[in-house]
Amino acid sequence: MLDRRHLLASLVAGSFSLLSQDVWAGKTGGRGMRVPEKPQPSRRPPLKYLHYREPRLLFFSTNEEPSQAQLARLQQPGGEFALLADRGWEIGQQSNDHLQLISVEQRPDLVARYQANDFPWVGCLTHGEIVRVYQASDKAELDRWTLVWLLTGTDRRPAPDVEIPPRELVYPSHNGHWIVIGDHAPIQEVVISHLHGGMHGHQIPADWKLEDWTYPELRSLHDDLHRFGRPRDLVQVG
Repeated sequence: MLDRRHLLASLVAGSFSLLSQDVWAGKTGGRGMRVPEKPQPSRRPPLKYLHYREPRLLFFSTNEEPSQAQLARLQQPGGEFALLADRGWEIGQQSNDHLQLISVEQRPDLVARYQANDFPWVGCLTHGEIVRVYQASDKAELDRWTLVWLLTGTDRRPAPDVEIPPRELVYPSHNGHWIVIGDHAPIQEVVISHLHGGMHGHQIPADWKLEDWTYPELRSLHDDLHRFGRPRDLVQVG
């Protein structure tokens, strides 16, 4: 009798052991529910930067002297391209730049596609179409304000003979910024428009004239509104 009880206990223990192994191996579970072998890692793709920007400016130039002279003027140290870079513009030869430089001799296919002529020729590409154009025969000066208008459709050229007094208070700036409307590199005009909008407009003192602020100040303000729900105090220049 004792041997029979011992044999029965051994069978029960063995069955429980096999069942436990099956459960941990993911083969079965309580009431027939499957138990996963182990937690699976997240398959969500990592955040990627913008690879194709629209709107953006297509800047076509040739190897001929008039076109190269204009481009050299824009690219000189402290010139119009440098001033745009201070406003958050990315200028280069990639499709994710705000202003994409294109050689007519190297990309005749793009010249034909967008019917570019009279170089330098600058067109704003939006939703696959050119919506605003500058060409060499235009009377307007090709400067940063013309390029801002081409990209945004808004004329932000300051009135002539208007002096902006130096600022005594500035916003404390820092590095490492939040994206703005899904863009890791928004231009200054986009940041200002976003800050004045419904999400942040009520968080900013009414007497702060953001149009006079620098790009790092605007990005830092936007960061703080997301981090703390309010801006920091202005500080003395210097």
